[in-house]
Amino acid sequence: MGCTASKNAEKYEAIAEADHDPDNLPPMEITLLDFLAGHMLRTALFQFEDAMGPWVKATMQQHFPDDPATVAKATALEGQRCDLSRQQSELSTRRDTLQKQLKSAASKERRDLHKQIRNVQSEWKEVTQKLATLPPPPSPTWIEECHKGIGRTMKPYVTADSRWDAHVIVSVMRAHLREIFSQYLEDHF
Repeated sequence: MGCTASKNAEKYEAIAEADHDPDNLPPMEITLLDFLAGHMLRTALFQFEDAMGPWVKATMQQHFPDDPATVAKATALEGQRCDLSRQQSELSTRRDTLQKQLKSAASKERRDLHKQIRNVQSEWKEVTQKLATLPPPPSPTWIEECHKGIGRTMKPYVTADSRWDAHVIVSVMRAHLREIFSQYLEDHF
């Protein structure tokens, strides 16, 4: 053990002498087995996440379908959000057009154009405020069920569209093991 400690101390001294210059760092030795162990573990985790994530999501969605009222509410909110976004975009385009006309307008027309620009900007602010006050769309029922199996800090990251890591996948499966996932693992219990 003393021999290894002295070798490590020599490496640290050499690194300190190199003033953190990457060109002067001493070579670091790593065994092929250690390298492959780390590489294989990362690769296996990514393969597990890619295979199991969509399956767990689909299984949860199948067992906890959304009720029609939630779907109707989400559709209505999305329609309102799309309409307001479209209005906001049209007002921005109209404002830009008026500002271009202002540059080449005669002095008599400028006053009218300034008034139109102010009106468009006030309409744009109203639409933006309406858009900001819209409530977020309700979470699907199956996502709320998934949230029961994870901690509160992870909940914002567990959505229908996000990529789930191995921790989330296993946490959701463990929380619903008896009622949902045990049927797929019946030979192991």
